[in-house]
Amino acid sequence: MRLLVGVNGSERALAGLEEVVTRARQAGDELTVAVYSSDDAVAATEEAVRDRLDSLGFEATVETVTGEPGSRLVELAETDDYDRIVLSGGQTSPWARYSSTASSSSSC
Repeated sequence: MRLLVGVNGSERALAGLEEVVTRARQAGDELTVAVYSSDDAVAATEEAVRDRLDSLGFEATVETVTGEPGSRLVELAETDDYDRIVLSGGQTSPWARYSSTASSSSSC
C-alpha cells in the first residue's frame, strides 16, 4: 500500500511518524512523508523528519508541501495515486467520548 504521511514538525507528528513506520515495516507499505509548516520552519522540519527516518533505519521519500497543507496533501494523494493519507491524530472532545461510551453501553 502507498501511504502519504503529513508531518508538520510537532513532536506529536514525529511520534506519529514512528508509529506509521513501525506499521509500514510490518505490512511492507511504501511511505512518502509530506513535510509542511505554518511558519518558516519547513527546512528544520524536513531535517527532523530525515533524522527520525535515519534513526529508525527506514527509507522513505520526503517531499515539502507549500501552500495550504490540507488541500495540497489531498491534491498530492490524488495526483500520485496514494492509497491513504496519514496524519497525526487530534484530540477527541469530551462530548465525543461521552457519545461513544453512551452508544456502546445502550441496549436495543
